[in-house]
Amino acid sequence: HLIEAEMIRRLLDRQNPTETLCVDFTPIPHHRADEATKVAIDSAGCIQSIGKDLICWDALDTGTFLLTEDFFQALHELVQQRGINVEMSDAIRYLIRRGHPFDTCDVSGCFWMDVDTEEELRLARI
Repeated sequence: HLIEAEMIRRLLDRQNPTETLCVDFTPIPHHRADEATKVAIDSAGCIQSIGKDLICWDALDTGTFLLTEDFFQALHELVQQRGINVEMSDAIRYLIRRGHPFDTCDVSGCFWMDVDTEEELRLARI
């Protein structure tokens, strides 16, 4: 992912240093919502559900996180259970199912771009 520095500032300016995902409520066309990880968010600003196949969603996952030891412990437990094919979204869902809130930080309006190919990198440079 390519991100604007303002996203990091917003993330670090938060008062609550817990697991947090930067989300975009107003994605622009190059974000390709059909391929993006979507996030459903509750009234407290915490993730309710996350995944590429969500039908009802509020924002897109920008790929920018603040993570604590709790996240890495959950990731470790999942790898022990499932093997190495564990994604970030799996660990987020794992924490949520165990009652651990996963917060969001609104970075709508900031530049970010998921870059998977040389063509996407070229587009990002324009």
